[in-house]
Amino acid sequence: MSVRWFGGSLGQARFVLGCTGPVPSAALELFDHYDAEVVTIERYDLTHGHSNKIALLGSPILEGHDIVVLLDCDTVVVQDPAPWLDPRAVAAKLADLPTVSLVELQAIFDHFKCAIPSPRYYHELTGDACIAYCNSGVMVVPEKYRLRLANEWDYWNRPVLTLPETLRFKRLHADQVSLALALENSEVPFAPLPPEMNMPAHCTADAYPPRWQELDTVIIH
Repeated sequence: MSVRWFGGSLGQARFVLGCTGPVPSAALELFDHYDAEVVTIERYDLTHGHSNKIALLGSPILEGHDIVVLLDCDTVVVQDPAPWLDPRAVAAKLADLPTVSLVELQAIFDHFKCAIPSPRYYHELTGDACIAYCNSGVMVVPEKYRLRLANEWDYWNRPVLTLPETLRFKRLHADQVSLALALENSEVPFAPLPPEMNMPAHCTADAYPPRWQELDTVIIH
């Protein structure tokens, strides 16, 4: 609904809602009222719901557009995101917090015998250095990179979901770990999104940098 209300130039953009099971009729009526296409995708993994977005990203259902924007179901669009839709690179916001730490990522990269790049970004709420470890709740994916990213992400995500328990990290964030592996081990260009495009709503106000109080938020998450 928020896309239709506040999306500006994208207010009437095609909106695809991916589901993994039956949707109640009342909800279907609401989605139809807002011209949302409800599609069924095969559940990616019974143990990890966040990975379903990988299946949706790789689906031919999304063909035919210059750019696809993946949005988690708990996001709210509050103004036109068009200025941030860049066809030159995949874009996502770096995780606000090191929910999987650089040390943990180093151990995972070592497990896969991948060289981890030097950290060149940082987590904005802590200042900790990081690699391309992103929050996957808002992603801007140009069509020319969509299938390549989906395939690379899937390639890494399946073994990440079965990593041994000796590698300790929050399994909830497995899709973000595999996304980092995909971005750091492929030729898919990456550009960080600003906090305005994925503004977290899960912290108390004092956790945010003072400058964030002046930001003109585009998407709340």
